[in-house]
Amino acid sequence: MIGKKDLTIFERLREMRTLRRTVLCLIDKKYINLALRYMKAISIKDVCVQSSKGGSDIMLNSIIKDEHFDDEINNNLTSYNEHKQIAIEEIKKMIAEKTDEEMIVFFRDELKWKWDDICKVFNYSLRQCHRLYDSIKKIENDT
Repeated sequence: MIGKKDLTIFERLREMRTLRRTVLCLIDKKYINLALRYMKAISIKDVCVQSSKGGSDIMLNSIIKDEHFDDEINNNLTSYNEHKQIAIEEIKKMIAEKTDEEMIVFFRDELKWKWDDICKVFNYSLRQCHRLYDSIKKIENDT
């Protein structure tokens, strides 16, 4: 996932959404593992007498599993942050190169943003955003 520079902004944002969901799922699995570890906690009997269950092995396996979840979470977070930085840089370049009207059309048509979010980003009212969007669309239809 790291190093994909040829993705469009829409694809990059979709990849970020997928990574965020993966991280949340891994965090849930980690806490479930933690809860199970406390439920399977080593008893005094496991320490004093060698049991067939191998209580210390259960704890060791649970801790190793936790470390595996931590590694996966860190890898996904690193990838997410790299995608985020690249997306921010691409959007900044676009904003510098294009007019507000073109950017409103891009955010609405390509990224499928809601009007309220577009209004907040460009600090325009909803009515102004609609007017700018319609003016660009009218120009595109005329040509």
